[in-house]
Parts: sequence; structure tokens; C-alpha cells
Amino acid sequence: MGKTSGRVIQRGADPLGSFTWMALRGRKETGILVINGYRVCQKAGTKAGPDTAYSQIWTKQRAQGEKRPDPIGIRY
Repeated sequence: MGKTSGRVIQRGADPLGSFTWMALRGRKETGILVINGYRVCQKAGTKAGPDTAYSQIWTKQRAQGEKRPDPIGIRY
């Protein structure tokens, strides 16, 4: 664990892992919100390996009932 581990107030992520966030306690009662976003770079129809983020998100979308999964076009 690093120096920030004791400052974490809350943290979370979306179900597909495209966004994560962490709220940290700063000095003198200030807060810091860190947001991380990830978007896959492969296009539909390209050959994506089974361990790529594209394939992982595609599989999760299919499991959620999406008939035409689109890891790049995720809408929130």
C-alpha cells in the first residue's frame, strides 16, 4: 500500500470497467476526486485477441443481453 491508501474515502467503478473513481481526503479538510476513463481503441470487425480490453468488454456486453455489442460506443 502506498502513501495514499489511508486517504481513500470512497472508490468505485462502472460495471464494464471503463471508468473508475476515488475520493481522497486532502489536507485541511479538502477533498480530491480522481477519475480515470478508458476507451478501447480497436474497431468493430478487427481481430481482437481474447485477452484484449475490446474482447473483455464485448463479452460483458453480450452477457448483459446486448444483441450487437459495441465496446467503443459505450453510452452512460
